Amino acid sequence: SVQLTPYLNYFPNYIYLNPTPQYKEGLQLYYYTQARVLRWGFEASVSWKILPCLRLDADGEYLYARQLSGEKKGYGLPFSTPWSARAELRYLLPTQDPAKSGFVALEWQVVGTQDRIVPPEEKTKGHQLLNASIGKKFMLGGNSFELTLRGENLLGKRYYDHTSYYRLIGVPEPGRNFSAMVSWMF
Repeated sequence: SVQLTPYLNYFPNYIYLNPTPQYKEGLQLYYYTQARVLRWGFEASVSWKILPCLRLDADGEYLYARQLSGEKKGYGLPFSTPWSARAELRYLLPTQDPAKSGFVALEWQVVGTQDRIVPPEEKTKGHQLLNASIGKKFMLGGNSFELTLRGENLLGKRYYDHTSYYRLIGVPEPGRNFSAMVSWMF
């Protein structure tokens, strides 16, 4: 299946936090302002069942924003997301009983460099992440459970999220991390 969702927005009085070059106690100061703003972009996704037990899912998004008035006319909006894409290859463990299904998945995530910035914002370099997960459903005492183990940023990439305030004070996103989740269906 393929899905494409384009959008176009015009805001005559878009209110947002405008960055200033001033800092107080190590944090950048902002003030609220408004401007006429045009935003457009799209979200897209593709899902392909390659084999009965193998599926490829991919999705991506793109946003373009431009201020049409105000002191920063011609610039984008602060903290605008850069383009991003994700692809996941998922192997479904063969089983006759859907209540005992399982999977193994590998995910590649790519985020572009954000260079359409609003002064005094700084550019944020793009990054790529490798994630993996494994999950299994099982029955216990008449109840259905699902156990999922997930590893994110498996290569330990140091990166910053352009939409994060922590980026401004030099705090990167989490490094290599692992999580376990148990779901109980009732």
